Amino acid sequence: MQPNPQVDLQEWIQQLNKIDACISYYIQKYPSLLLIGPVKRTQSTGAVKSPDQLVAKPAESLEQFASVPNFVAKNICILVRFLGGLLANASNKAVFNSVEELVDLLAAADDTVASVALETLSHLATPPCLHKQQAPEVHQHSTALHN
Repeated sequence: MQPNPQVDLQEWIQQLNKIDACISYYIQKYPSLLLIGPVKRTQSTGAVKSPDQLVAKPAESLEQFASVPNFVAKNICILVRFLGGLLANASNKAVFNSVEELVDLLAAADDTVASVALETLSHLATPPCLHKQQAPEVHQHSTALHN
């Protein structure tokens, strides 16, 4: 059985930018999703981001958080889990441009969203597995031990 091939994130730039835009949209449209306001945006070199977007106040009570529709947290979890799976099997992680959004999601009132964001950040920080970097052997062993 051959190990899963590593993904080069450079080949996923367009899709990653769309996912980034979706997460940013949810954070902007539903500020009560967060318990702490979003981090100040830096000027990015890849995706088109607006660094000075105004965000309404984060949730100050459970009633405000309850006003966020359930599908928002579900959709964010799906997007962030996908990012986590991609990052767990990726090389060239330096091109990943959604760190600020993931950091914002650590302050989510929904524990599942915060947990998935933390897991995805850990995948980003973890170096690629060595066994995925090695090329498979071209020929099979022919010693008596392997017969």
